[in-house]
Amino acid sequence: MRVLIIRFSSIGDIVLTTPLVAAITERHPEAVIDYLTLADYRVLLEHNPHINQLIAIPRRASLAENVAGARAISRNGYDLVVDLHRSTRSAVYRRFVRAREKRTLDKRYVKRALLVSAKMNLYREPLSIVHRYFHVARALGVTPTGAPAEIWDRYESLIASARVLEALLGFRFAIAAMDRAAVTPIRREIVATGAPGPVISLMPFATWRTKEWGDDRFVELGRRLVSERGAIVLVHGGPGDTARAEPIVRAIGPGAVMLAGATTLMQSALALAASDCLVTNDTGLMHIGGAVRIPVIAIFGSTVEELGFFPYETAGTVMQVDLSCRPCTTKGLRACPKRHFRCMNDINVDSVVDAIGRFPARR
Repeated sequence: MRVLIIRFSSIGDIVLTTPLVAAITERHPEAVIDYLTLADYRVLLEHNPHINQLIAIPRRASLAENVAGARAISRNGYDLVVDLHRSTRSAVYRRFVRAREKRTLDKRYVKRALLVSAKMNLYREPLSIVHRYFHVARALGVTPTGAPAEIWDRYESLIASARVLEALLGFRFAIAAMDRAAVTPIRREIVATGAPGPVISLMPFATWRTKEWGDDRFVELGRRLVSERGAIVLVHGGPGDTARAEPIVRAIGPGAVMLAGATTLMQSALALAASDCLVTNDTGLMHIGGAVRIPVIAIFGSTVEELGFFPYETAGTVMQVDLSCRPCTTKGLRACPKRHFRCMNDINVDSVVDAIGRFPARR
């Protein structure tokens, strides 16, 4: 049996497909699983041992190029196409890739629209998108096992990443011994450090401002973690976040380390695995924190758990305020439509410090 899984973006959405990939392999050891995604995100999947062929396409491929790509992929002879994206691009591949059966994600447009626009909650309870991914592949007889998401890397790459992080952080990283040719999921269990105190990761940034708790609050949080707990505070972010991350690190002072723009995605994952906790906005890094199995303190503003994206199968909590105007969007906005931004402003630093305290440091 040969299966094609489609999910083009983004970081968190792709990471959350990995429990399904692993479950298919466990239920059908003979299955050959191919995965179609954007080249931007191949690093998240390229060492996953459950994936036979990773097909990574350019983000800006034209319609003609996508049609041609789909026809080329058809030569693999698929029994099942599982479209976990349901976009215009995925529809092209779903249409032109030949397969005995094709299934696609139900994005629950009506329920989402009623929740955001009319504040009518027709969801029985918050259900992770992972469960909906499994529902798409129900023909394979797979169900969620409770296993968390996974990010795999080669052992020798992890050793190289550890050396980079040692230079940035100033303390030792030790990776559990294994064959140098091996691949392994990045997890907190395989990482030990010589850090002199708790290591707390912070992710102050998001694509949309209504999903950001605020730089000043992250600064206050970082200062308190350093002064009250002797913590080493790692400030994460992408290359585009560097200009905002630098003043945050300076304001926190000694004990804060700048990782934004200084690490690759896999190096960031290893830094998270070495952390005792992650405090984050609703971003892709939240799901990487879950995949490496550390406690995740997720701060939610304009979005809610009913939309399906929250920390999956990991310790932690979602910090949020019960307001009649939430959610105001499915993804995020540039500014609060009500102009009070209470969904974030009403979450104080004390409550986040208390939440972190519920998860003891490893050292």
